[in-house]
Amino acid sequence: MASRASAGSEARTANLLGALAGVVADRTQEALLDATGLSRTEAAALITLDNYADGEPLGLLRDATGLSHPGTVRLADRLPHRGFVTRRAGAGGDGRAVGLELTPAGRTAVAGARLAREETVRSLLAPLSARQRRALTPVLAKLLAAATRDAHDSRVICDLCDADACGHPRGCPVTQAAIAAEDRRAAAAAARPPAA
Repeated sequence: MASRASAGSEARTANLLGALAGVVADRTQEALLDATGLSRTEAAALITLDNYADGEPLGLLRDATGLSHPGTVRLADRLPHRGFVTRRAGAGGDGRAVGLELTPAGRTAVAGARLAREETVRSLLAPLSARQRRALTPVLAKLLAAATRDAHDSRVICDLCDADACGHPRGCPVTQAAIAAEDRRAAAAAARPPAA
């Protein structure tokens, strides 16, 4: 009987977390659109540019947003028309590659998107006491670290993140998990005997 109750409790916890994840995603998307006029993907692209991809080849944006190559190209065409970015040839030292650089209007949109996301999540945390929020932080950090398998995961997970709020890079559980995964991968590769 105890194992059945335990399984039921775990199923309930998983179900509650899944439901909350949906609420966070939906309300964040609504808040981004209301506050900035940006879709979630557009906001993620601008925040990604601000965090680490400003002027870099479009592949970084494609990786973070999960868009297809044509979808990334359409995004890269749309954002300059809205005044958020300028295009730059020669991104990453490759004369054929195109990169996007944030304009002042783009930086303003990033600030608005970050604020909208923060206010949304804070409103969802509001029913918790300060003590409950402090207790939740290491649990969330552990779950995020466990969800991070590699650098690609870190770009997708953190596509709307405020890097300063989590103490990136040292305080970010996602970045640290990605670094550890890459280190493990490199150590395993180095330990393999050379191919004959």
